[in-house]
Formats: sequence, structure tokens, C-alpha cells
Amino acid sequence: MARQVARGVYQRALALLREGAVRLPDNAELQYHLGMAAARTGEKDLARKALAFAAASPAAFKGKDEARKALAELK
Repeated sequence: MARQVARGVYQRALALLREGAVRLPDNAELQYHLGMAAARTGEKDLARKALAFAAASPAAFKGKDEARKALAELK
């Protein structure tokens, strides 16, 4: 049951993050969170795309190294 709850939380977060990404497509930190949520819900293509954007961004943000690691694991 805990897995189902967690999955539901990530799915809801993913929906909100998608909305945010439409409004702020160049925000690397938002793309990072979108990519991580997508990875948790099994949307690997979206996860790769968002994490690649975040990892390649010149912007510094908390989680950038984690974005790189998660992207490497998805490939």
C-alpha cells in the first residue's frame, strides 16, 4: 500500500511539474524535479529529456549533480 501511495504522490507531482515546465521551460531546477518525478513514475523518455536539460544547463542549482547521476542511470 505504501508503494501505491508514493506512486500517487509522484503522479500528482508530475502533473504539477508538467504545468510548471510549460510556463517556465528554461528553468533547469524545475526540469530536474520534473525528470526525477518522471523517473519515479516510469516515464523514462520524459525523465531523460528533462534531466539532460537540467544537467547541461549553465545554471547552478541544488540537485544538479543528482540530475547527472540519475541521467547516467537511465541511459
